Amino acid sequence: MKFIELTEEEVLELRNRYHNSDNKVERHRSHCLLLSSEGFTISDIIGILKTSRRTVERLFLSWEECKYKSLRIKKGRDPKYILTPYQAYIDESIKEHSRNI
Repeated sequence: MKFIELTEEEVLELRNRYHNSDNKVERHRSHCLLLSSEGFTISDIIGILKTSRRTVERLFLSWEECKYKSLRIKKGRDPKYILTPYQAYIDESIKEHSRNI
């Protein structure tokens, strides 16, 4: 069984991110690391968080390498906006019909 050992500063920072972050993924990953540091096994964590074993293992590996960078979604993994291809058309329409908005 693998547990993540955290320093007191890391625990405080992860708790802060778990309670105050506006990013759901960051809260979820912070909670996972906190549970592991409290002695919960990977099986316990996947039961509590309803996630896969592989996801938890990847998080543990990336935490050991990158620490806090591993909590955020990587660039390009954010939701894609549907209107992006039409942005120029939207900007023109707003300029032309700004009084109708």
